[in-house]
Amino acid sequence: MSDFFKKGREGTMFMAMIGSFVLGILVMLVTQPWTNLLGASYSMERIAVLYAVTALCWLIPGVLSMFLFAKNKEWLAPLGVICQIWNIAYFHHIY
Repeated sequence: MSDFFKKGREGTMFMAMIGSFVLGILVMLVTQPWTNLLGASYSMERIAVLYAVTALCWLIPGVLSMFLFAKNKEWLAPLGVICQIWNIAYFHHIY
């Protein structure tokens, strides 16, 4: 696992994913949305905290993980390659 962190760009993006998630948790802990400090339900403050935590915990790590997944050529399988290997005829019906 330590070699992964030394790979340069991939390691930096992985650390950015972890840092973004931790920052989202810290935003949640500082603002304390489970108390009455932010006002009533669906107030502007609560919605802003929800958007910030969602972007930090889910959006940024999700986009970076999709980018890291798409860079690995072994994990991507085009449909033509799968059809040639399995020898499957799609939409082949006998009427």
